[in-house]
Amino acid sequence: MTELALSSSDNVADLASIRMRAGTLAVRDALPSDVDAFLKYWHYSGDKIINFLRIDRAKLGTPEDTRRRFFSMIRNPEMVDQPSVVFTLTLNGEVIGYTNVNRHGPDDNYPHFHTYLHTHRDTVRSAVKTPKGRDGARTGAGIAAALVGPVIGVFFDHFPMRRIVLQTRVTSIGINRTLDRYLPPDETKFIEVPDGIASTGEFHMRYVYRKDVSWMIERAHVLANGG
Repeated sequence: MTELALSSSDNVADLASIRMRAGTLAVRDALPSDVDAFLKYWHYSGDKIINFLRIDRAKLGTPEDTRRRFFSMIRNPEMVDQPSVVFTLTLNGEVIGYTNVNRHGPDDNYPHFHTYLHTHRDTVRSAVKTPKGRDGARTGAGIAAALVGPVIGVFFDHFPMRRIVLQTRVTSIGINRTLDRYLPPDETKFIEVPDGIASTGEFHMRYVYRKDVSWMIERAHVLANGG
C-alpha cells in the first residue's frame, strides 16, 4: 500500500499520498461535502469541458442527476459489490479533482480521472512560487501524471479486481500523454457504448493488472520528482 498520510479536510485519512514540488498529492475517500465541487466541474464551468471530452449530455443528465450519482458513489466499506465508487484528489488538502471506478466484473473495471486544472493552477503556482507561464503549466501536467500510480494502487487495494481498463478517447491529448508516461495503448477501437458518460467514438485501451501496481507507484514517484 502507498504512503499513508492525513488529509486536512475533516481529518479524513488519505488512502495514498505522494510528494512533489507543489506539495502533497493525495487520494482519499470522497465526502458529501466534496460533491459540490464535482457538480461545479460538470455543470457550472461552461460547456468547454463537456464539448472537449465529447460527453453524452443525456447520460450526464441534470445537476440533480449528477448530485444523486455522486452521493451514490461515496464508498460504503460494508457494500462489497458497490458498482461505482468515487475518491477525492487533493493537493495540500485542497480538492483538485476526483477519480471514480465503475466495476462490471473482475476484468472489467473502468476508472475515470478528472483534475480541475482551471481551479488549482493558482494553488500550484503559489506552492512552487513560480509566475504564470510554462513552468506552472508543466507542474499542472505533472500533477496528473504523479497521481496515476497512487490512484491505480488505491483501486487494487480496496476492490477484488484482476484487471483495470483505461479507456481514453483518442482526441483527449492530455490524458493520453499522461498515460503514455506509464504504458502505451494495447489497442485502439471504435466503441458504440463506452463506459461512463462519454459518447460514441474511437478509444485507446490500456490494460493494467494487479502485478503492475508496484512499478506504477515507483513510476509515479519518479514523475513527481521531475523524471
